[in-house]
Amino acid sequence: MASSLTTLAEIISAGIRDIESTYHNAGITPPSLDEPSHPTSPAPPTPLDNNPSLDQQKRLVIAAAAQLIASIQTPVDVLKESVGSLYTAATLGFVIDIKLADVLNASGSKGLHVDEIAAITNVDASHLARVLRYLATRHIFRELSPDVFTNNRISALLASYQPLEEVNKNKLARFDAAPSAAHTSHYADEGLKIATFFSSYLQTHTEYPLPSTKPSTPPTTSTSAAMNGNGKRFAGDIISDGINITSLNPGDVVVDVGEPHLRYVVQDLDAQISAAKKFWDEHCPDAIRDQSVRLQVHSFFDPQPIPSAAIYFLRIVTHNWPDTDVRNIMSQLKAGAGRASKLVIFDVLAHHTCRSPSLSWDQPHASHASGPNGSNGSNGPNGPNGSNGSNGSNGSNGPNGSNGSNGSNGGGDHSHSSVSNGGPNGSRDHSHSNGSNGDASGSSSSSSSSSVPYPLLGNLGIAGAGIDTIVDMHMLALFNGKERTEADFKKLGEETGWKLESVRPGVLATLVYSCT
Repeated sequence: MASSLTTLAEIISAGIRDIESTYHNAGITPPSLDEPSHPTSPAPPTPLDNNPSLDQQKRLVIAAAAQLIASIQTPVDVLKESVGSLYTAATLGFVIDIKLADVLNASGSKGLHVDEIAAITNVDASHLARVLRYLATRHIFRELSPDVFTNNRISALLASYQPLEEVNKNKLARFDAAPSAAHTSHYADEGLKIATFFSSYLQTHTEYPLPSTKPSTPPTTSTSAAMNGNGKRFAGDIISDGINITSLNPGDVVVDVGEPHLRYVVQDLDAQISAAKKFWDEHCPDAIRDQSVRLQVHSFFDPQPIPSAAIYFLRIVTHNWPDTDVRNIMSQLKAGAGRASKLVIFDVLAHHTCRSPSLSWDQPHASHASGPNGSNGSNGPNGPNGSNGSNGSNGSNGPNGSNGSNGSNGGGDHSHSSVSNGGPNGSRDHSHSNGSNGDASGSSSSSSSSSVPYPLLGNLGIAGAGIDTIVDMHMLALFNGKERTEADFKKLGEETGWKLESVRPGVLATLVYSCT
């Protein structure tokens, strides 16, 4: 029998062959870390960016490569690299603060010497060299020659793609077109600060050590931009498929879905609704004027003002809250629900690292070879993004399937579920997503975690649940929130009068409840 090392190597080799073949057949060169950055805009998408089969092969290679490294590297080095990764967050936050990726973009492919960077950023050249060398060692930035650095395919994502003088003049707007930089800045700022209290918080169960991280606090600019950009991972069809839009009748009450026979009532707290009104006035004023969209101030901790809806849904809401609060939210919805009402939760499913064949739906989204896993396609050309910084809000979800405020993880108000009143007039244009075709939920006929090839972890490790487990720790540190397993969601339903009927896995899972 082949050793686990040999098996891991074979998974990598087979995956690379398939990946290179897919690119070759499409007439596209496989991506390189050393691709030059684009000075004025992010790298353009390729036809293979949202290819589900290719995505699956990449995940298997990544999972096997990470496990092979962990197997071969000495345990002490694994621990040292892991604990030292705090400096990755710190250095990334620093380079974003000094707008280094923008500085390097302006220099073109020839790069800049640290002395030149120092003159522009007013930072010591020696410090710059050491920080950049630390990051380049981890394949973020590229050292062309001694102390001469340029962007690579990864660091280019940290650029704002605005003229440097504009970035310096308007710091609040620098993340508008740079969601990756915003996301990184949020983790390097709020995340890194709160993480210092992590151990003592878990041991003492005290209140949040930093009041600024409570969900009721308005978010930073980077947090709002990060969450808005993060929401674009999820194709609009996840929502329409998840609530079975074709089964609804005119007049049914549903949530934020672009269909011609539905109207929308977007619910949130006062601050988010005020921001949403401004956004809708700027981007889709007709929807407000003809009342195809109505903005309603509501806290989901209070009784639901629209009773007996056909469907209530919570989109990227529950992970912001501990079980006690989620039970309260679900109980309020149950109290307002009719006998035929459904509750649909769209959120990330946590997956066990061990094999879990006993759970019929418990499978990492990475294992779905037939679904696009919530591709990065835009969520409708015209749908506004709603209020920035709401905590798990559906924000102002545009009639074209836009994602609203996408659930801010770092602040904003309590941001609640939205409901929509069906009406004969409906909204005008209902294209949900420009993402890849296929089942937007990412579901498929692939099997559960028990079918993940030996000896990979049941959740595919960092390739399948790496980001999800990071977010889980982030939610725990910030709000005492959590990413939940299927069993967790089932238990919450049982405790609040909802029966979990079905789970559709994907990068954003769909959990459908009925009244008991």
